[in-house]
Amino acid sequence: MAAYLQQRNAEIFLRKKVRRLIYQTVQDKLQVIGMEIAEEARGNAPGKIIHADGVVVACDVRGIQRLLPQELRKFPELDGIFRLETVPVITVQLRFDGWVTELDRNKVAFRGIDNLLYSADADFSCFADLALTSPETYYKPGEGSLLQLVITPGDKYMRCNNENLKCVWSSVVKLGHSLYKEAPNCDVWRPKQETPISRLFLAGSYTSQDYIDSMEGAVKSGRLAAEVVSKRIPINRNKDI
Repeated sequence: MAAYLQQRNAEIFLRKKVRRLIYQTVQDKLQVIGMEIAEEARGNAPGKIIHADGVVVACDVRGIQRLLPQELRKFPELDGIFRLETVPVITVQLRFDGWVTELDRNKVAFRGIDNLLYSADADFSCFADLALTSPETYYKPGEGSLLQLVITPGDKYMRCNNENLKCVWSSVVKLGHSLYKEAPNCDVWRPKQETPISRLFLAGSYTSQDYIDSMEGAVKSGRLAAEVVSKRIPINRNKDI
């Protein structure tokens, strides 16, 4: 994807914090015209101003809450974002010397389930064997499953034990504020991808779409945002991105 964009003269800025949105009033209506990004990771040095025909803000709940200025909360569609609460999430990775998701261990050719799996009535909401779902990155010859489990809410911990397998490596990442809390009636506060601010669009799994706060929801929100952008902003395919 990066190569595709760069071939079309797009610029990609990594590890650059977005400091603020830049907007103006045009015919009594607010319109976003760009953003300011930090040139340095730390410090208060002047940032780089990027002008844009449209801005798609794709982040999590806490990210959009920090970025939206107080002035824009006068719009109910945006003020509702601040009513969304977050829950802690723990991501656990476990490397084993065998295949955890193997259905029939007598079948040598079948190594496990190549899919994202969901659990019912358990602390970990979903899990996957990364060595199978993303072998280009996580498969290592001579080693087994790299199981990744997402525990949410993360206020509990889970022990993973299997008598036939040995855990040879593990990693735990804790996020204090991650997914939005799926409390009763909270869906009404999830914003649409199109905002009342001209040229400002939202993406992220917390936004209004068919799925919960998840990878699938993030992809769905991105597609919905792209559809809105293509309708609201004329695209000149002969112009550099």
